[in-house]
Amino acid sequence: MTDPYIPLGALHLLQAQTVLPLKEKYLRCVEQHDIENNKLFELIICMSHAMSTQLMSAVHISIDTSFKRVHGKWQEFEIETWDPIHMKSIVAARAFTTSQSSSEHLILFTRIFEIATEDTGQPVQFHHIHGAGFQTWIADAHKGQALGLDTISLPCNCNMY
Repeated sequence: MTDPYIPLGALHLLQAQTVLPLKEKYLRCVEQHDIENNKLFELIICMSHAMSTQLMSAVHISIDTSFKRVHGKWQEFEIETWDPIHMKSIVAARAFTTSQSSSEHLILFTRIFEIATEDTGQPVQFHHIHGAGFQTWIADAHKGQALGLDTISLPCNCNMY
């Protein structure tokens, strides 16, 4: 379904990038999801192959939603990893969304993990479940992020990727 509110430039770029080699793709997802009572959740994910590799090799993750660089109904969401050698955070995924509920965050995390797994061939793993993988997730007090991540990290959902 195409909505006039999804930026046509994003759809055009996504289509143009389908012919690029995997390592050159950055815009990976432009989608709409019909959530509750015909409410549309719109999602744009920007994530290169190198970002996927960074995410899947990380153990310490930080997530945040920002309202500073976008206007209107859109929010910018980032997943950052910690590089202990260089003592700095590195953006591993950037997304633009139109909602922050737990069901929308579940879709967001699912799509990001699908892209990262497709790029790297590595399954998503949580250290407390698998003994390897993500050890810590740092987030602000946003309930939608926490519930969406909690749902995806349940043992029965980790095998989806």
